[in-house]
Amino acid sequence: MEGSKKHKGIIPIVIMLGISMVFWILAFGITFAVVMGYVKKFTGAFGGIFGSGTCIDGAVTCPSGTLAGFAKGSSWIGLVNQNMAVYKSVEGKTGVPWEVVAAIHYREGSMSPNHSLCEGERVGKQCKCLKPPQVVGRTLEETAIWAVNHLQGKAQALAGKKINGWDEETIKRALFGYNGAAKRYKDQAVRLGFPRNPGYDGSPYVMANFDQRHDAKLYRKCKNDGCSDYSTGESQDGAFTVASLLKNGEYDSSGKLLSVGGCNAVSSGSSNSQCASNSESTLTGGIGPEIAGQFYPPYGDKMKSAAKSVNNSAHNRKGHGLFGVSQFGGSFRNNGDSAIDWNVARGSQVPIYATFDGKIVGVTYPNHKSSYGKGGGVLWLKSSDGKHGAIFAHIKFVSGIQKGTEVKRGQQIAVTARNCSWYDLMCVTFKGSDHLHYQLYANGVGVQKQDLIKLFPHI
Repeated sequence: MEGSKKHKGIIPIVIMLGISMVFWILAFGITFAVVMGYVKKFTGAFGGIFGSGTCIDGAVTCPSGTLAGFAKGSSWIGLVNQNMAVYKSVEGKTGVPWEVVAAIHYREGSMSPNHSLCEGERVGKQCKCLKPPQVVGRTLEETAIWAVNHLQGKAQALAGKKINGWDEETIKRALFGYNGAAKRYKDQAVRLGFPRNPGYDGSPYVMANFDQRHDAKLYRKCKNDGCSDYSTGESQDGAFTVASLLKNGEYDSSGKLLSVGGCNAVSSGSSNSQCASNSESTLTGGIGPEIAGQFYPPYGDKMKSAAKSVNNSAHNRKGHGLFGVSQFGGSFRNNGDSAIDWNVARGSQVPIYATFDGKIVGVTYPNHKSSYGKGGGVLWLKSSDGKHGAIFAHIKFVSGIQKGTEVKRGQQIAVTARNCSWYDLMCVTFKGSDHLHYQLYANGVGVQKQDLIKLFPHI
């Protein structure tokens, strides 16, 4: 009997332990699911940004020939050919592409055969940016070899390996380090809508005029070592821009440069076939080949792949769901059903781009902390000439975007976001599809939904 009583006393304890184990297993499972959800959102938010300018399978990225001054000046072609033997000799001795050597010479010494690749001092003179100042070479080639050795040290430090052939990511990181990898440039990368690390997108020394998102007019540059003076605008093309133009260039049978290659290159020669063929393989959500037309598509060159469908039911009544236009000032007006919803996969956080050059004249809920009815993050963009306007809703702004910010056509301004807060249960349950609400005003008049579909046929 004593043993039977003890056995009965154990049963409740066992039951309680079982219930406790089930509770903790469920709690752990829910916590893990939530954490993984946030990890997925975080990585997804930057997935379309981290690949900026990088080609698939080692191909060469096609730079813009319409922005780069190097692509427009025939004098540069003459200087490249004049120094070609030196550049190629250095490539043969170091393995660093001659185009990169030439690009550093462009930035540091304006490709003059009498000026060094250290900081443009005359060959044989001291390079004063070094501590202590020293002569890096008595000939142009000697200064170039010094520069490449210095560049390789930066490549090892910032990319974990040295440059060996045309490796774009390593080249960009090395050039960023060659110029000092200033913290201000990392801050500038974020301001321009790029990731803080590796940061080279914020450096005009590396990327200026590569494409519209890297337009030199958007940059400020360090005027001195240490970057205490940060108020000067950029006037040169970036070193990677120049190297890419040379890589895409047209050459005769002897190796003489005839023209530099780029997307829409301005040159006397024919367009480069390698560049043209690569332009279709470098699409990364707007960071790629330039898109023709007056208005840039909201999802860039991913309109077809990102947008699942047009939400016809949301705007099938006149004036339904339209955001106001008072932020634009002047005589802007709606015109019937002048709005559209472009659905995307839930949680995909698709990059959204500026329709034209202009200024952000109004914002609400930039962190997307509002109910569905309030529209989440909303942004009003007015064109530089004051003629056009665009409204973007249900979005989350990228870093640096706020009221008063001036943006360029095709510059990333936001990503798609969930339409409601976590506590808005009705919204989550019934209205949870992610989409961009978009309104466009051409010459002040709202463009109707059916015309928006025709305007952006990528859908």
